[in-house]
Amino acid sequence: VRTAALVSPAELAVWLVALIAVLGFLGSREIDGVRERRLAGSAADILEHGRWLVPQLQGAQRFLKPLLADWSAAVSMRLFGCNERAFRLPFALSALGTVALARLFAGRLLGAGGGRAAALILATTPYFVSEAHSASTDLLLVFFSGAAMVAWWFWQSAPVPGSPLWCVFYVALGLGCLAKGPVALAIAAIPIGLELWASRRWELALRMRPWWGLLIVLAMAVPWPIAVCFVIPNAPTRWLADMNLSLTREHSSNVSEYLGYVSHIGNWSYFCFPWTVFGVAALGLPLLRVRLGPLWPELRFVYFWLIGNLAFFSTWAMQPMHYLLPVALPLAVIEAFFWHQLLAAAGRAPHAVRLIQAGFALSFLALALVTAGMMQQRAATPMLVALAVGGVLAVLGVLGAARLADRPRQSFVLLVLAGLIAVSIFSGWIRPRMSRRGSCARFATELAARVPVGAPVLFVEIEEAVPFYARRDFRKVATAALPERMGTLGRGYVLVTRATYGALRATAPPHTELRVLLEADNHKDPREDLVLLAFGPGGT
Repeated sequence: VRTAALVSPAELAVWLVALIAVLGFLGSREIDGVRERRLAGSAADILEHGRWLVPQLQGAQRFLKPLLADWSAAVSMRLFGCNERAFRLPFALSALGTVALARLFAGRLLGAGGGRAAALILATTPYFVSEAHSASTDLLLVFFSGAAMVAWWFWQSAPVPGSPLWCVFYVALGLGCLAKGPVALAIAAIPIGLELWASRRWELALRMRPWWGLLIVLAMAVPWPIAVCFVIPNAPTRWLADMNLSLTREHSSNVSEYLGYVSHIGNWSYFCFPWTVFGVAALGLPLLRVRLGPLWPELRFVYFWLIGNLAFFSTWAMQPMHYLLPVALPLAVIEAFFWHQLLAAAGRAPHAVRLIQAGFALSFLALALVTAGMMQQRAATPMLVALAVGGVLAVLGVLGAARLADRPRQSFVLLVLAGLIAVSIFSGWIRPRMSRRGSCARFATELAARVPVGAPVLFVEIEEAVPFYARRDFRKVATAALPERMGTLGRGYVLVTRATYGALRATAPPHTELRVLLEADNHKDPREDLVLLAFGPGGT
């Protein structure tokens, strides 16, 4: 019976949408954004120079953050080539794994229909889809922390220490720490602690064997930092300083800085769009606990997972919205619960189904335009249209998924359209690869065409993603030492900013000619644009 359920038309349709939404157009955009550029530069350094323990980024050692994401990207590119699709593949698979966890967890709580709705909601949430199309440590954290929480929930119904689920819980926590640091422990500890308190099952804390579990987590997460300490003696001091920088915030009388503490709440409607109505309702789920009756104990842990971590992340001021990603999975489960209840009520009044379908389509269309206009003021018109249409079709898609047993063909079409529109939000035709002005990929590709293989490229400043596209020997040089290095080499290539180029012309070694080979235009400040120079004998 279980096998038949897993290969049913409804299940296959949901996974078709998830595969298209998460994996479609994965390589259609160039490496962009600070998180992607850093990972791309670090992974390229690992492949080019074999520095797996402490890679370099912009000439500096990269060790302040765990390197599971860097290693994953490097391994993928070693297997499938140095391209955008291979670079993003491990993170897209993590997002797909998160969708699978939502299907599994919601299916246990709400039944097969609720599980399909949770998976489809997550796979048609534009912000989640956009993150799935970008490389970041956050996606690994979301998957491993989600796997730990789902494993713990299944384990607590039959709490046997040392069981496979017990091992999965601690191994996933260890990998989460290796992906993002100790924050993975906090993500798990908050909802588990609240659940033990609410259920008064404190004996579970002992049955979890936390001392043995801690050894498993340390065995997964600690070998890398210990090895780094042998290479970089002051690494612990640097780590503590970086953690202190992340946890402390300056305060002033400026109202906007205080508003930073509630920025996550302000971003909530966009984060859960187009399911904003259900997403906002999810925050007040305990208000319905009397009506939920026996369902409340089942949903209580999911609520603690959602609200506990939302409160935890909201204590950090001015943090970007991707910090909310670890709550995407429990949010999708609660949203699926509301869909489940809504469709059950609609089932008792057949005519209401069409009214609900039309009403939600119109409301989400209006909500899409308003939300996109507020949160993406500079977004292009295709983005606004895609968000609006995607919101409508996502609603129709989930409604169709719940009714696949009655009308499989029509519902299948709705599901496929929902997935395709979700993909189109961040597909290549909105922002084609290497087409925008000042493209880093275009600049790096032209640099590789001008610099022979094996020729070193001295640099003062460099875009993080340049080594990803231009596999050359980039060597960091301080500005003051650059003339001396040029005089020692005699001829070669150097990468500087336009502002540095003006100073270099005055301090260049005697009888050295500087020729501009390539200029970039990828900064708002022209003085910071990169300039590729060739130097050699000549001049005065």
